[in-house]
This record gives sequence, structure tokens and C-alpha cells, in this order.
Amino acid sequence: MGAGLRDGNWMVGPPAEEVPPELPEPCLGINFARDAMPRKDWLALVAVHSDAWLFSVAFFYGVKLDGSGRGRLFKLLNSVSSLFESVTSFKAATALKPEAGAPPLKRFKTDRPFEAPFRSGRLMKEVDLTQALKGRQAELFWPDDAKWYLVEIQSVNLKTRQAKIVYASGEFEDVDLEEIIFEMMSRFKWRQGRVQIEVGVV
Repeated sequence: MGAGLRDGNWMVGPPAEEVPPELPEPCLGINFARDAMPRKDWLALVAVHSDAWLFSVAFFYGVKLDGSGRGRLFKLLNSVSSLFESVTSFKAATALKPEAGAPPLKRFKTDRPFEAPFRSGRLMKEVDLTQALKGRQAELFWPDDAKWYLVEIQSVNLKTRQAKIVYASGEFEDVDLEEIIFEMMSRFKWRQGRVQIEVGVV
């Protein structure tokens, strides 16, 4: 737990005794590196460990939520600056738009996937390409690891046949809808008001 001293210095002490024992433990021993590091770097290190602890506590309580509740919690956490961003004035890079004609980027799957694909579904058709897809939640299937990833369709460009999606981790990606329809590598599955898209990775 951090504390400001009267002389303007900061000290990181052990967690308070009254912290419930079932909560995740904060990182101990940050003070050991303080004197051997530049002040700015040490404060950044403290901020990183503090962010990690705050996230672990949030998801400790978030385990009682359902899937949509956890997704909302994750969005709320990502809507504010982290301590690391505040301390270092770090600005996260925004997702770059791919160049015209460039193949779609394959993302690192950092968000939590479903264990197995759903069995029911139908092939996506031309009539499915409408603006009604915008704002829909989808479950995107990647056959390289045979898992589903929760996404939200942010926008649909009917002229370029692309959809911008955002993963639960906050990452953005443009999906080529032509590829999904005409290469027959995808399935558009409707289940409980959601859309599931199976994307083939070559």
C-alpha cells in the first residue's frame, strides 16, 4: 500500500491488516528495487503492479457475474486510464487501418475463448450483409485453435464488404465479409439473439 510522506517522498508498505484474506495478494517487495532505479521507472513499476492487483480484485468479484456481466466489467475497466497510463502519460496505440489490398491481420487471441464451437448453424448468405449487423455481439471461431472469441460488430461497410469488430480484450480488427461468404469457410449462426461467425484461417 502506497503512502505519501511529509518530505514529498513515497513509501510502499505491506498490505493493511484488515484486507480480507480471501482477496488476491498485492505484490510485496517493491521497495527493494526503489533505490537502484530511477524514480520515474520505479513509479511506473509500482503503477504496473497496482494495475495488476486492481484487475485481479475486480475479476475476483467478477467471477460471480455471467458472461455479459464480465464483458461489461471489462469494458468499464478499459474505459478509464490505468495507473500506469496516468503515471507515465503513456498513450496506447490505436488500431491501424489496413492498407487497401492488404490481407486481413491475424490477431493474438488474448481474450478468454469458449472451449468448443457450437454445432448448429447455417452458411452465411448475401442477404445477411446488412447494417442490421452493427452493434450485434458475435462469437468468432478460429480453427487454428478450435475456439470461439467474443466480439462486437462495430460497423459494416457494404461497399467494401468489410466489418469492423472489437474483441473482449479491446482489440479491433477488420473482417473481410467477401471471404466469409464466398470461400465457404464461415458459418453465420444465430443463437439466443447473437450471431456466431466461423472464420477460416489459411
